[in-house]
Amino acid sequence: MVVPAARGALPLLLLALPPGALALDNGVGRLPPLGWNTWCVDGQCARDYCTAAEVKQMADVMVSSGMRDLGFRYVNLDDCWGWNRTAEGLYQADPRRFPPGPDGTPGMRVVADYLHERGLKFGLYIDGGTVGSAAFPSSMGARS
Repeated sequence: MVVPAARGALPLLLLALPPGALALDNGVGRLPPLGWNTWCVDGQCARDYCTAAEVKQMADVMVSSGMRDLGFRYVNLDDCWGWNRTAEGLYQADPRRFPPGPDGTPGMRVVADYLHERGLKFGLYIDGGTVGSAAFPSSMGARS
């Protein structure tokens, strides 16, 4: 049994609902940021000592498997990639895990170039406090 007052309420209710999402048709925001992060990869969440070789291998898998073409474009290194600070106070990567290139190019630059050549984006995490995970240096006091 339909109540007479309810018959007119449905069209009014539908008019009160907000329209679908309004957006520019430019592809921006079509997908959330998709990719791979080194956090807890080896089951050692407080000490994920990733290496250049591991990062490059994952990048190759993302490309060869078609993940990159589906939108998986970010490769992010979580904490524990660093080592210490230079005399100038710059945070630097562990040279044993991110060795310099044959021409002396810094190891992190070698990794960044490798990822960018494959159409991937590169991100680095650093803690905002005085020390990060596993007591590595952080950015507090080092930012301008």
